[in-house]
Formats: sequence, C-alpha cells, structure tokens
Amino acid sequence: MVQKCMSNLQIVSRPVPAGSLCFSVLLGIGSMLLPFAGHAQDAALPAAGVPPGAKDAPAKAPPVKRPAAAAAPVATRRRPAQRGRASYYHPSLAGRKMANGKKLDLNSHSAASKTLPLGSTAVVTNTDNGRSVTVTIDDRGPYVDGRIVDLTPKTAEELGFKEQGTAPVIVQLVDIPYLPPPPPPPLPSGG
Repeated sequence: MVQKCMSNLQIVSRPVPAGSLCFSVLLGIGSMLLPFAGHAQDAALPAAGVPPGAKDAPAKAPPVKRPAAAAAPVATRRRPAQRGRASYYHPSLAGRKMANGKKLDLNSHSAASKTLPLGSTAVVTNTDNGRSVTVTIDDRGPYVDGRIVDLTPKTAEELGFKEQGTAPVIVQLVDIPYLPPPPPPPLPSGG
C-alpha cells in the first residue's frame, strides 16, 4: 500500500507497512503528516528536492516538522438546527441593556436565544416563505413556550413576519467566536 501525505512544505509518497498508523492533524494552514518514526522504508527515501537514484542523496529523509501540541485546534461538532417559532422585540425595549452588556438597537441584526452562545452567528430561515437572515446572538430569551428566538423588528420585517408577530423558523448556528483561555493565576510572591 502506498500513501500520499502532504505537508505545507512537500509531498511525500512512501510505502506504508500494513498495521502501521499515520496521524493527520488539521491546521489552519494545511495538513501535516505525523508518522511513527523508525520504519525501515524511511532509510530508502531520498531527501526533498533530490531526484531518486542521485548519488549524492543522503541515506535518510529529513525529519518531519511536528506542530506544537497547543497549535492543534479543538474539534467542534456541528450543532443541529433548531425548529420553532420566532418573535420580535417590542419597540419599547429599544436601548435596554442586553445580556452581552450592549444596548439593544432595533435596526441591528441582534437576536436572543436561550441556548446558543452569546456572540455566535446564526442563520434564521422563515419556513413559510424561505427568506433567511444572518443574526448575532446578543441576548437571552425568549421566555415564551414554543419560541426559540427573539429578533429585532428590522430582522422580522426582512423575514416577512412583522405583520403576523411570529413565524415558524429554523435557526442554524454558523459560527462561535473563539475565546482564548483565561490567563494563569499569578505566582505567589516569595517574600
């Protein structure tokens, strides 16, 4: 069996013995091969950029650079779409403080959800007419049974349900903002 492995520097084609494992770590810049070291076939591989059979080729290929353990992203699974009813904020709520600390702007694409992470981006689709709008989850709610999202009047108008007040929707999470880990606690002072 021959396996082709690609790193951000070169493409390597080598025979892989049956039962041998090869790990691939997905990075933002590409994929990199992390093979187990010490295979007998590694000695027969030419160095990168040296044609096979060249007399000056070193006996062993250069080592594969491995990323730092912290560089690998945390895998997240895609959340299923939520189905339910959407409503919109009453105009009297304009300027009130939302869960993220900002004031509610009725002309924005802010939304409230009880379950989606604050700061995340979602696509809300009206199932009656197929219209979709991308919103940012900035608040918590709605607190009415059967409703899964509160939208601004502008968003409700774009989705075509401002006259009715509510509409059946599908809410699909698109993006969750990356939050860096908190800094380590300060070291005790030696005194």
